[in-house]
Amino acid sequence: MRPYQRLSIGLALLAACQRQPTLTTPASDHAVYAELYPERLRGARNGFAADEAEARDSFEALRRLPAGAPPGLADELEQVVRRADGAGRSQPYVDEALRQEDVEVLLAEDRGAIRRRIAGSVANAAKDVAKQKECLQDADVDALAGAAAAGTDRAVDRQLQARLRAQSPAHAFLRAHVDELGPERVRALERPVDALTRASFIAHVRLALYRLELEDLVQQEEAVRTTLQRDVADARAALATDTLAKSNRLALEEQVARDEAALAQLDSELTASRDAADGLEEREEALQRDYQSLFDGLLAELRQRQTPAPKDPPASGRASGAARSARGSSPARAQGGG
Repeated sequence: MRPYQRLSIGLALLAACQRQPTLTTPASDHAVYAELYPERLRGARNGFAADEAEARDSFEALRRLPAGAPPGLADELEQVVRRADGAGRSQPYVDEALRQEDVEVLLAEDRGAIRRRIAGSVANAAKDVAKQKECLQDADVDALAGAAAAGTDRAVDRQLQARLRAQSPAHAFLRAHVDELGPERVRALERPVDALTRASFIAHVRLALYRLELEDLVQQEEAVRTTLQRDVADARAALATDTLAKSNRLALEEQVARDEAALAQLDSELTASRDAADGLEEREEALQRDYQSLFDGLLAELRQRQTPAPKDPPASGRASGAARSARGSSPARAQGGG
């Protein structure tokens, strides 16, 4: 990443903090956040590595993108590639991509519960219908409920994809030029365009955000450690009371177990995070260089495939040719006139 790009992201985050009044207490002061702090450190490191690998894995397929471009459509495909690259670092696309990460976390962590709720709702509705019409068996109801839950997964995935594509000028270009490119070619280009935009997003934005997040998390170490130690001490003091109700005692014991588990992981996760943080910027810059090489290569190949415009003969050549023609015809005209 270029220095001015790093600076612009940092200034944007700083400006956002300065514009907003302080409405909340720091997250690190709260036990619920502190208990998950080691997991957050690990998540930022793993997220950086996973997205870095995803972008690199997409390069090989993306290099084949110009191969199917006929000479007459290479110019249009160049415009698509340029727009896909730009979309990946645009604010609307970035906002939607980050918003979808939250949705994906929710679905990944709670997919089972969500599917059970959907299946239960459909099953209850189907049973009501079955009672009225006596046309559905229990096996049919179960199959219908399972299909509804699976169908919801697919519908959510497709809707998320549609929302992301709605923020991409590359997809807008494809829709606007479907007559020139053809419906089949447009459909074939949609996924490569998604991959190129995603690679641009990861290289120019996402890795930097992981790095900044990890740096911020490491700085919270002291506050988080203090919060966990205080929470353990308060819970143990409360447990020393003989008049605690059974449910209260059980909740306090679980709280101590969570806090102590987080404290036990703290040092190892911090060490791993500090070690990783030292090399994140270099890896980020290396991915940007490799992505830029890929992007430049795509544009160069597409330009080679473009049909050159016909060249007009030089004006001097046309004039000299006309003069030679005039000189060649004048004796004949004089001879005919005589």
